[in-house]
Amino acid sequence: MPENELPAKLLSAVPEGDKMLLTFDTPVLPDDFGSELEGFSIADKSGIFYMAHAIAKPTKERTDKNKQILVSPAR
Repeated sequence: MPENELPAKLLSAVPEGDKMLLTFDTPVLPDDFGSELEGFSIADKSGIFYMAHAIAKPTKERTDKNKQILVSPAR
């Protein structure tokens, strides 16, 4: 991550079926700026990171694109 960029701040985590809907303050983008969120991981309060499968929730508002991510455990 470039020095002038801050990581996205998690605003909420809401269960949605067998997944969690994570909402961030800024768009979550892959490091290569591609469209696939490959290698997604998230840390718990202890700072331990866990791999997860993640997809951006479709939205009509362009300003909300990639701010909501559906996450399920990596298989």
